[in-house]
Amino acid sequence: MKKFVSVIFTIFSILFIFPVSACENGQAKRQANETPERTVDYTEDTETNATDEAVFIYIETEDAITITELAQTDLTEIVIPAKINGKPVRAIAEYAFKNNNKLQSLSVPKSVESIGYGALSGCSAISSLTLPFTGESPKTEVGLQLYPFGYIFGEAPYEGGLQTTQYYYLNSLDYVNSSDYYIPSALKEVKITGVDNTYLPYAAFYNCSVIDKITIGEHITSIGEFAFSGITGSIVWDNSSIERIDAYAFSDFKGTTLSIPESVKSIGKGAFSDCVYLREFTIPDAVETLDLYAFGFCYELNSVKIGKSVKKIPVGTFYFCIKLKDVSLPDTLEEIDDGAFNCCKVLETMSIPASVKRINANAFKSCWKLKTVDIKNTNGWRYFSILTSGDSLPKDKLADKSTAALYLTKTYCDYIWERFYD
Repeated sequence: MKKFVSVIFTIFSILFIFPVSACENGQAKRQANETPERTVDYTEDTETNATDEAVFIYIETEDAITITELAQTDLTEIVIPAKINGKPVRAIAEYAFKNNNKLQSLSVPKSVESIGYGALSGCSAISSLTLPFTGESPKTEVGLQLYPFGYIFGEAPYEGGLQTTQYYYLNSLDYVNSSDYYIPSALKEVKITGVDNTYLPYAAFYNCSVIDKITIGEHITSIGEFAFSGITGSIVWDNSSIERIDAYAFSDFKGTTLSIPESVKSIGKGAFSDCVYLREFTIPDAVETLDLYAFGFCYELNSVKIGKSVKKIPVGTFYFCIKLKDVSLPDTLEEIDDGAFNCCKVLETMSIPASVKRINANAFKSCWKLKTVDIKNTNGWRYFSILTSGDSLPKDKLADKSTAALYLTKTYCDYIWERFYD
């Protein structure tokens, strides 16, 4: 892949080695239909603190700028301007800042559509980085080549570079590729601003444990599978408009606290599974769907509040959350699925809202300390299984909180409960 990118860039460089004369002869002009019209507002990127244009060596075409290297390499902070000579900066070439061990802070504007492989290779001192996307280019889930964060640092070892194995899709969703990138051990803060409803791709920050703080901007609308898996630092949402969190997006997150934006509407399978240090979590009111095992094996999880738009707690949602004690269910909840709270071994009390109409088999299996269950609507409950027709559950028995707990955890634990009338 690197050889392919290198060949492409070599051809690109030859074609544009004399950009001014080429443009005059009409040989290097981009056709208007080659690049889709973009709606990005560059005003926030053309700040007064942008680095002087003279610092950059670049290729200029009729309608775009590609930065190829630096004319001045002793700067510790660089803010790339959104425009040079009145034209948008669209690309940063591969190895553009290679081996710049003075650079500590870099900000890339939203005008940039492409960052070449290894553009920051060997930048061992960089501690703060602002990018419009991760990997090679922004993604809206159309197409493949979903390179992760480490792509721009390349695979060449250097002093101060931390070997980081990352995974990504290249030419097929049936096969996952992997590369050992070298990310600076000095890197502590990263901000992804996003642009045009950017998708944070599959395993974007997977295994990037060196980073202390990752900030996600307002233009990121969905989080891909395994995007933050293995992260140890904090995740900050900057006016985020994220609506979807895909499967395993935060699995194996190693922090003790984590929140998600109020805009989130869906949470994928195992999205927060194996977050073994996470202690509490609030599912926002906008969340309508949870998938299987969303919080499975969160051993330290103690407190959970579930938002009012959740109608169903799916299979194994809190499976083996062995320290879970405080659960707040919404008054709009309708169903608790198989094994939803299975092996929540220290759960002592539970309030079942009046809106709940179905509790599936083993929902509270192995909840050994659950001794008090307050079923808000005790009318019309019946238990049954696939093999048996079952029978009604007496209202007076369910009204007794200790008896209700016994029924749910032992006596009728293996059965499906359903409320047929109010």
